[in-house]
Amino acid sequence: PTAGLAFPMGDFGNVADMGFLVGANLEYFVNPRVALSGNLAYHSFGNPSTVGDGADFFLIGGGARGLLFDDAKINPYGRVAGGLYQGNSESNVGLNFGVGGLYRSSKTLGFFAEGSLHFVFGQGAGANSFTANFLGLTGGLVLTIPSGK
Repeated sequence: PTAGLAFPMGDFGNVADMGFLVGANLEYFVNPRVALSGNLAYHSFGNPSTVGDGADFFLIGGGARGLLFDDAKINPYGRVAGGLYQGNSESNVGLNFGVGGLYRSSKTLGFFAEGSLHFVFGQGAGANSFTANFLGLTGGLVLTIPSGK
């Protein structure tokens, strides 16, 4: 599970000041330092001064995370992901890049904090096209199920 705040930097119709996100990731470690993941998240952006304005969308996607060390209690990492952002009756593709740190309190339990940059590419051409960029600050819980090796 993951939760955090998001800060718009792109074209959100000038109605979004800040947002929040909640989601879940499922990862499979192909080796001790590299994991492939599937992601599902909900993002909501709004302007507290104007009720009903804003942007909400769901993300379904996948990605990869690379840890700096094989097995460390505190482990920095980099992540790249992408997927489909569905919202406001429109589907858009997007990419996101993040850096963070993983703290393992045991072999099966850990916590993470991450900063990320998201690019959501809109449809259209010329003045009607847009890229909605936002920064994300997230944290969450990591549960590890050993594979029996």
